[in-house]
Amino acid sequence: MNPCRLTFEITGQTSNPVVPVSGVTVFGTVAHPYTQVEVSVRTLTAGPAIFQGTATVEYPPPSTSNSADPANDGAWHITFRPGFLSLPCGLNLFIDVQAIAPSASSCPDSGWRSMRCKLMPGVGGRDNDSGSPGGPGSDDVNVDENAVDWSWPDPPHIACPRWGRNFTVTLAVGAAMLMTGLALAQPALAAAGFAVILVAAGLYIFWRSWCVPSMCVLLGALIWVMKRTTILGAVLSAITLSAVGLCTTLAAGGITGALVAAARRRRCSLPKATAPLNQLPMW
Repeated sequence: MNPCRLTFEITGQTSNPVVPVSGVTVFGTVAHPYTQVEVSVRTLTAGPAIFQGTATVEYPPPSTSNSADPANDGAWHITFRPGFLSLPCGLNLFIDVQAIAPSASSCPDSGWRSMRCKLMPGVGGRDNDSGSPGGPGSDDVNVDENAVDWSWPDPPHIACPRWGRNFTVTLAVGAAMLMTGLALAQPALAAAGFAVILVAAGLYIFWRSWCVPSMCVLLGALIWVMKRTTILGAVLSAITLSAVGLCTTLAAGGITGALVAAARRRRCSLPKATAPLNQLPMW
């Protein structure tokens, strides 16, 4: 632990664990004489801050005469609203914190934290007034899965992976049809492939609205599809000697490279093109 005993955690507030959070709270403790904690939250270590602010430290009545006693440490918390950002439960976020005081040098710390979600009070007929900084009047979302408003017969851990696989297969079929149509100079087949890709986009919207897959899950599915599409394009271009097919294959390879780079920045696992679909994480 750092000299100022600065600790920090992050939680999200939600009415349903399969939808994005409606609030994000960063909280922790710090020793005397620090009065404020500056907080920055990022999705990448060196990326731009998605949340930034300053929390005020509140100290309890001293339990001992020694202000340096850990029992006298103060608590702090700050809450942000995600706005247009879609942040799922369990998302790993990089947090920078810095305790400041008028009479002492600043005390920084940073690290990755997984955003554990809390159910807002009154959800599912429960009303818990815990009063904790991590989510006043809230319960952990994994306490009672039956408390959420889920409209489908299968529970989320069964339905969400199935919907993710449906999206991935549909996208893969559409991309293969589009690539084949361009390489073989078959406009009708290419148009049909584009239409299937639009269907896949609709399936993704449905999947995301109910399950909120993490960015690593989405990147893994896209990389798996694009790797296979690039390999198909390379084979067809070699057979047909099609300039259009070659250009499309190069474009697909460039997209694949960009997706792989994004996945590596987020420290996501990279699927192989030969991996079976049922081995891809889908939720």
